[in-house]
Amino acid sequence: MKSTAWEESAATGAFLALLAALGFSMKAIFVKLAYPYGVDAITLLALRMGFSLPFFLWVGLREQRAGSQLAAGDWGRLFLLGCCGYYGASTYVVVGSDM
Repeated sequence: MKSTAWEESAATGAFLALLAALGFSMKAIFVKLAYPYGVDAITLLALRMGFSLPFFLWVGLREQRAGSQLAAGDWGRLFLLGCCGYYGASTYVVVGSDM
């Protein structure tokens, strides 16, 4: 029996959601493993952001090429919101796991 595009899309979505949940859970474990080596929370946060930046840039450029055009002001607001939201949430997680 052939699967429909919706079934393939749902399976892909479920796989990506599972992968995201595992990655989010593993983050705290990696942070705890790094603390005995004298790494502080801000350094870990900078490394985390540095590793994730290429992925976010790839997604943004891919979507822009697909036809989702944003104005320059929208890109600026999106960047500011992403930095503040991501930095704020990450800071709470990393500093919270330091306790």
